[in-house]
Parts: sequence; structure tokens; C-alpha cells
Amino acid sequence: MTVPYSCDDCGDARATIGEQIVHGRLHWSVSHSCAGTIVEECGRDELPPGWRAALLARAGTYRLTIDRAAARAAAMRVLRRRGVPLTDLAGTLTAGLSGTETEMHLAALDFAAGGVPTTVSGPFAAGGVPTTVSGPFAAEGASTVSGPRTT
Repeated sequence: MTVPYSCDDCGDARATIGEQIVHGRLHWSVSHSCAGTIVEECGRDELPPGWRAALLARAGTYRLTIDRAAARAAAMRVLRRRGVPLTDLAGTLTAGLSGTETEMHLAALDFAAGGVPTTVSGPFAAGGVPTTVSGPFAAEGASTVSGPRTT
């Protein structure tokens, strides 16, 4: 995904951000090059906050909804492993999670491993309105997609 990038050498430019799931972990990369500058960054797990904000602004926010029929204890175990504080468990069970598309697909895999069905939908623009729908999903049967597709 191409996002705005402020380059001292070429002025306002673009950088390319990529995310993927490799062996159950989020891997990310950022690339920008111009006549005077080359930026190549990569890492695992959390995308740096500035790059993540740029990706969310450009690509939209995705949501993971936990199936209400799922075993509550199993869903809470997955949320705790993902670092959700005890005080936020009930609210997260109801509201679900939000983040980048790849983050939500990775979360869906975690829930599927715990036997908890989920739905990933999005992206959502400001105000929570779906703008498009994405798929396929890595864990067959673990996730479904909802929301209208636009062209």
C-alpha cells in the first residue's frame, strides 16, 4: 500500500508499506527511494505507530467480530493471550477488535486456533461505513467477510 511520506530530498513523496503473516507472526516492510534517499525498514509483530497510522488512514480500519455463540471462556483466553487487560475483556467480547487488515486476519487465526469463530469486515472509513470487502482468509472456515462491495 502506498502512503504519503515526507522526504527531505524530494519533498512530499510516497512510501510503500507491506504486511504479511509468516509462521503465525505479523511481518512488515516499508520502502521509499528517490535520487537522494533510500529508506528500507522491516520488522515483526507491531508496525511502528507512525507507519501504522499512515496505513490505517490510507487503507481503512478492519474489524474482527467474535461470534456471540462462541464459548465465552475460550474467547476470553484468546483475548488474554493477545494482551487484552482483564478490565477490557467484556467490552472487547462485545465490540471486537480493530486494526489493519493483516492484523485482523492474524487475530482471526489466533481465535480459530482457540476454537472461536470470528468475522473480519472492512475496510471502514471514518464513521464506520464499509467501503469494500476483502478476502480470502488463511484459515478456512475461521473467518467470514461482511459488508457491501463497492467499485
